[in-house]
Amino acid sequence: MKVYQGYAASSGLVLGQVSRVERRTESFGTGPFNPDREQRLLDRAVKTAQAELDSMAERSGPTEQAIFLFQSMMLEDEGFMNEVRFQIKAGVGAAEAVDRAGRRYADQLAQMEDNAYMQLRSVDILDAARRVVNILTNRPRVWLALDHPVILAAEVLMPSDLFSVPAGMILGIITAEGSKQSHAAIIARAMHIPGIVQVGSDFLNDCDGRTAILDADNGECILDPDAVTRQQAMSRICEKQWENEEMNRVCALPCRTKDGQPFEAESSSLHRTHQRRGSGCHPSCDVLHILHDAHLLML
Repeated sequence: MKVYQGYAASSGLVLGQVSRVERRTESFGTGPFNPDREQRLLDRAVKTAQAELDSMAERSGPTEQAIFLFQSMMLEDEGFMNEVRFQIKAGVGAAEAVDRAGRRYADQLAQMEDNAYMQLRSVDILDAARRVVNILTNRPRVWLALDHPVILAAEVLMPSDLFSVPAGMILGIITAEGSKQSHAAIIARAMHIPGIVQVGSDFLNDCDGRTAILDADNGECILDPDAVTRQQAMSRICEKQWENEEMNRVCALPCRTKDGQPFEAESSSLHRTHQRRGSGCHPSCDVLHILHDAHLLML
């Protein structure tokens, strides 16, 4: 039994088998490529990627929706697409051009040490670029083929990694790097998936296929727990399930004043959100303005 410490990103407690996620190493053809044909392939791939992202946004809650709409709109960013087109005209294949531009943009954002928000958005650029590359190379976008529920472990998880897996197949997430403010962590919280970040690479090198207790409330993971520790975890999991069921039952009750009069509670933040959307503002417009400013800094 070994305990690994990280930082809580999404609260919860689960017991299950760990499955390590490993990224494929990209390799591209050497050509020669016809620039006009590659540009047509790129245009179609971007439209397909945006349609997929928009569909994911429509099927998600407000939190996840803004993330996927941001990725969709990022594929319209003039600076990003101009760089891809420039490389295609220089004889680079469309898939490699998107991969190069995505990595360059992501690296530039990741190096903004004085802007933590933009550093975290670098993963979203890689996620959107990877989707276009997968379309151009005829790879499946739903690539996490799981046949039973597992705890996912990876260096970094991307937003679409979580959303593209059938509900109930992800027990929890553990990342060697990352931040609790990353979009993957935000989606995990919205989907009520326990998760911890920054456990280090030693855990990744030793976790695949093994049983673990993920205690996201305390930011720790116990690999190969003994029988006593497993039983204690199962008892706590049962207690949490009962508490959640009781809370759901109470929340379902109608709101009433002390004298029994019914009333409705309205969130001011939700009201502001409705006002903004009612005015025609896109949920991701503020993020895109920041992306545009970041692009100017890269030039």
